[in-house]
Amino acid sequence: MNDQIFSSKEVAAMLGVNESSIKRWADSGKMRCIKTPGGHRKFRLSDLQEFLVTTKFSGIPFSNPITENLGDSKLTYSVKYRDYPALTQLLYHYALDADSSKIFNLFTVLAVHDYDYAEIFDLILAPALHQIGSDWERGTVSIDQEHAASAAVFDALVRVGHHSAKKMPDSKKAIVAVAGNDLHELPAKSLAVLLELKGWQVLYLGANTPVDSISQAVARANPEAVLLSMTLDPGNSDLLGQIKNLKSGIMPKGSKLVVGGAGTENLRQFLPEVNFWAKNFRETLQFLQQ
Repeated sequence: MNDQIFSSKEVAAMLGVNESSIKRWADSGKMRCIKTPGGHRKFRLSDLQEFLVTTKFSGIPFSNPITENLGDSKLTYSVKYRDYPALTQLLYHYALDADSSKIFNLFTVLAVHDYDYAEIFDLILAPALHQIGSDWERGTVSIDQEHAASAAVFDALVRVGHHSAKKMPDSKKAIVAVAGNDLHELPAKSLAVLLELKGWQVLYLGANTPVDSISQAVARANPEAVLLSMTLDPGNSDLLGQIKNLKSGIMPKGSKLVVGGAGTENLRQFLPEVNFWAKNFRETLQFLQQ
């Protein structure tokens, strides 16, 4: 279950109603909520999903911004029947428009309708980003458009993570980083958000992180897992040797080393130390939750 928390104002915007309606439904028990020590109502994603089912609420959250360029009926059909290609195209256009709010809103629409975020990232976000990259290589998308699209998606991912519930002190810890001279961090950031939604404490080191710095973070945090994204083939660099040293340093702590990304296709025979080679988000989460 994706674990996110929303305010009364945010839920009202999602359902297209007044905030007073949300408060009234919460106080009457029609919509479950939790109360903060200060008396503020907060709503879990599961509360919203339950409300949609029990009340047969027919609206699509964020209907105005989401359907500005797409009819309500088509969006409803795409969401209900999991029309991934159509949803991918919608996300593709929002990204090229550099509209992080619409991207975040679409993510939330799907989550409220019982899409798991691993499903969203694997089957909608990843294809949209791949299409943008392919269009950039063909020259139909400019460098500034590609950069702006990446920044908008990153901002939306940050907002998703911001809504995740607070972690317990005994939560599992993970370090997520982009290894080497690699600036492509959207896969790593997506994975970090997924782990946070599953209750992990995540130390996100971002792009272009030297392996020595990752080792230092491991020594301080003692994580259960270290996850490295590599979208570029390291070639003849000393990165492989550094990763081997990283693994030898974390094995006594029982940590798992997970490596994934487009740049890892030819590395398996050189890095037997890796515990799991990540192909997609869903399989990676399954491995970590074992």
